[in-house]
Amino acid sequence: MKWRHEHDAVDIVIVGAGAAGGVLAKELSEAGLSVVMLDAGPWRDPQKDFASDELSMRSLAWEDTRIVDGTEPFGMGIHNSGRGIGGGTQNFTGVFLRFHESDFKTKSIDWRW
Repeated sequence: MKWRHEHDAVDIVIVGAGAAGGVLAKELSEAGLSVVMLDAGPWRDPQKDFASDELSMRSLAWEDTRIVDGTEPFGMGIHNSGRGIGGGTQNFTGVFLRFHESDFKTKSIDWRW
């Protein structure tokens, strides 16, 4: 694959184009830094690749074995994370519903110690 900017120097390389990596790239680039993001997964088309049921969405999951390196490496097992641009946000098709202020109030009123 031929990269258009393969010899350009950058300030920051972010590994993982999930929710955190995406926000970090946005903030750093708006601050004037040159940013490159790397991600193991493909770019998905929400109109074609996403479905409204969990069984169909399982194909978007990252179920490869992952190992944490170090003096005592260990396997991480299967986690609920997506493989592709957007990372774990793919599990919810990129939709994160915001709580209403009353949701927090209800919890504090109804909760009994």
